[in-house]
Amino acid sequence: MPPPHPLRGTPMPNVILYTRSGCHLCHEALEVLQRHGLAPQQIDIDANPDLLARYD
Repeated sequence: MPPPHPLRGTPMPNVILYTRSGCHLCHEALEVLQRHGLAPQQIDIDANPDLLARYD
């Protein structure tokens, strides 16, 4: 079970953020999530051939 959310005392959700190198929207999304106390797992699309084929 994830640790409790620091502001609400409820379990923190598991958040996955798919990112790409140089993606300003990815960077902005990460900042928003972090401001809300979340630490998303980041998956680099460019480093995964299957994801790159799907999203390129």
